Amino acid sequence: MCPKPSRRSPASTSTDGRIGIFWVGLNGFIASAVEPFGYLAGSSMKRFSHLRGVAWACAAVFLPLLGRGQTVHTHLDAAPYPFLAVAQNPAYFEGGAPLLLFLHGRSLSGTDLTKVRKYGPIDAMERGLEVEALVVAPQLKPGERWEPAKVIEVVNAAQRLYGTDSCRVYVAGMSLGGYGTMDFVGTYPDRVEAAVAICGGGTEGLACGLAETRLWIQHGTQDRHVPHAESVKMHEAVKACREDALCKLTLHPDCDHGKIAREFYRGGLYAWLFRGEAP
Repeated sequence: MCPKPSRRSPASTSTDGRIGIFWVGLNGFIASAVEPFGYLAGSSMKRFSHLRGVAWACAAVFLPLLGRGQTVHTHLDAAPYPFLAVAQNPAYFEGGAPLLLFLHGRSLSGTDLTKVRKYGPIDAMERGLEVEALVVAPQLKPGERWEPAKVIEVVNAAQRLYGTDSCRVYVAGMSLGGYGTMDFVGTYPDRVEAAVAICGGGTEGLACGLAETRLWIQHGTQDRHVPHAESVKMHEAVKACREDALCKLTLHPDCDHGKIAREFYRGGLYAWLFRGEAP
């Protein structure tokens, strides 16, 4: 049986970033709306400040409704990599939820943690796709690569903070994150239920570890940044280690390195990850 992690409250919390954008936009809208009247009346903007106050009061009523779509928790020091924990269902922060680890590509490396929302599962959720898991998205600094020993500490931290189901850990990565996914899963196959590696590659010496986990490798044949031969090589290595390994390879003839990110926005990817359903 899988051991269940202890549960306790998260260390730090922030609301959906879209709320901040809304507040700023609302402030600018109100200012631009009342400014012409102040100018025509030959008076200062102060006489119209009450209008802004009314707007803030209305916003206080409706903003909570906007925030129900997604909740974002930020953790900067809980693991070697800073990470976001994101869920559409607030109950996923309270224990027992599946955990989906997202490993980004090189373009999202940096010190602005919000960059991990640019593409992938979090962006898919923001666009309305239902993802039935607590999504954990760590970030690399420029020039770093995903190190399995550090990635597992992110998983451990999320399980400690949110009491996620240790038997339902899933991984999805793209490009550099695709390499990171296969190296992480190959190193810790007993910790992962299933994984998707997109337009990446991996270490052939870890193929037998990968053979212990359900794995879906995807690559675009028009990729000029990472040749699809990298994915083919890993698929062949896994099958050579164990012929009956649950490892599938999908090559997309119409996709280059960027276009294949569309797979994160298809419900079939998550149905396969979480339930093993045929896409």
